[in-house]
Amino acid sequence: MNATLREWAEIPQATPPVYADHGMVTQHLRRPGADDAVVLWGAPGDWDIERPWTTPRPHIALPAGMVPRASLPGPNGALALTVSARGDETARLLVVPAPHASPQEVAGPAVRPGRFAWTDGGRSLIALGSDAPLRCDVDPARRRTDELHALPFAGPADMTEGLWSLGVGAHDTPLLIRRLHGHVTCWSWPGAGSTEWREVDVPRDALGRLVAVLGRGLVLADERTQSLRLHSWAGGPPIELPGDGIPLAAGLRGLDWSSTHAVLRIADDHRESLIRYDTRGPHTGRAGGAPEPIWRGEPGERVTALSLLPGGSAWWSSESPQHPCRIESFPATRGPSRSDPSQPPPQRGLRVEQQDIVVRDGERVSMQIARPEETEKPCGILVTCYGGFGVVHGLEHGPTVTAWARLGGITAAAQVRGGGERGPRWHAAGSGARKQTAVDDLVDCLRSLAFEGAGEGPLPLVLAGASHGGWLAAMAALEVPELLAGVVLTAPLLDVVAMSRHGYGRHWDEEFGHGAEPRARRGLSPLHRLRELPEDRVLPPFLVNSPQQDARLETSDAAEWCSELRSRGGEAHLRTEAGGHTGNGRNHADQRAEAVLVAAARWCAAR
Repeated sequence: MNATLREWAEIPQATPPVYADHGMVTQHLRRPGADDAVVLWGAPGDWDIERPWTTPRPHIALPAGMVPRASLPGPNGALALTVSARGDETARLLVVPAPHASPQEVAGPAVRPGRFAWTDGGRSLIALGSDAPLRCDVDPARRRTDELHALPFAGPADMTEGLWSLGVGAHDTPLLIRRLHGHVTCWSWPGAGSTEWREVDVPRDALGRLVAVLGRGLVLADERTQSLRLHSWAGGPPIELPGDGIPLAAGLRGLDWSSTHAVLRIADDHRESLIRYDTRGPHTGRAGGAPEPIWRGEPGERVTALSLLPGGSAWWSSESPQHPCRIESFPATRGPSRSDPSQPPPQRGLRVEQQDIVVRDGERVSMQIARPEETEKPCGILVTCYGGFGVVHGLEHGPTVTAWARLGGITAAAQVRGGGERGPRWHAAGSGARKQTAVDDLVDCLRSLAFEGAGEGPLPLVLAGASHGGWLAAMAALEVPELLAGVVLTAPLLDVVAMSRHGYGRHWDEEFGHGAEPRARRGLSPLHRLRELPEDRVLPPFLVNSPQQDARLETSDAAEWCSELRSRGGEAHLRTEAGGHTGNGRNHADQRAEAVLVAAARWCAAR
């Protein structure tokens, strides 16, 4: 197991290059064996973009203990980036005034990691703080950056409610955008001398339905025709992207678009693809020509970052259970995609496939399955889940799946309703008042696996979930404990009655039904359900990973959960760790993975 984790750590990872209009490039890199990452920034000839790990030294030295979260080239030759400590929910804003210059930390409040934008021709930066929009002036000629200061904002006082982002409208105007309960509100900052943000009209389409809010504009879908319409914040007629048999509305995973092209990330038939459109159509508002497929991933492979260059060339990175990172590109003219031949080959001995089951209400639910190819009798099945916030859940793209396969185990990722595997409707079917549907789907997946063992006959099952998936796994374990050899919860949501106790309570509240009577949620609250179980109900053993700097959840719930299980005579191990909700770096993640797999192997052997 340790050997597998070490092998994975030696594989380099990088993001695709991001080009600015003036020709400069930025790229994030994590060198083999390193826990921290570096940022490369300069002219395209400064390093080998296809093999960034061959660069002899980092181009930007980050503050000690910091890792890059996002970077954005400016039109004036400067670079803005956010950095944070591992697991931190907030970030510090840095500005590199010119290539090869030292980064300058911008004084002032912490910012949200990916929420910042250049404006005023590159002379100013707008960022989102925890409770206000922020601005600083940048003078590249003097290599000087002023302090971040709050901009007057007369909109909603609580900026933790809804999803907030920044965009750029016509004439380089900064935009502040909020998405709440499916509705979008937008404010603009008129510029120097202004005293407040002004609410502006949001472009709408009578036939469309909102599927994405981007810094460049809104994306609306027509489910009847499976077409998309792109509404730019800069104005002008919307651009229509016809489906032509491709499920654009239901399968959209992400996109990037420019004045000449759009590249869409689509999931269809359980595999991801990239499709390019030429947006310079002969008719105003309609893409020209048929959609052009430029890449199709292997089963279980997904795109992690996408960058569209001027002229229509595209770069992207992808990951899979067999490989943590591959970088590929597609030229502006028609031709095959290419990947770096120096990248290590994928891990062998692992087969990834899809399995569908029909659940109790007749709906078809999918599971991604990874099985070892050379094991006669698997030792058990590790089942993972998420099922919330419209997030697409699949096989983990880390060493856990490979390490478990080398121990003789199968991994199954249940893609239940509440997630985003089949678009917004799939999310809506398992959220709000329909939240129990996500639990029912997972229980039916567990029953299918317990009976058929993914085609291998009955096998022990270990259920694992993190964050919202931790809530889902806990609920399913309380409903069908007899099916499980053990359960792993990581940073789990365990109390959905008193949402205000959690740092991200408003986000949880929206997912579970905004405005619902708290007492009505007792049946969906694992802690409350556990206390009400009959004393003679036997539960499986639990391993609970609890990050102690979790800003999204009340961490004491994990300890209370374990205490309640032990008081009933059950087995519960609480594993506390440093860091926030999303982890604390590679070393901590590897330690957690080892603890999970050791427990899973022990439970399966004892079943």
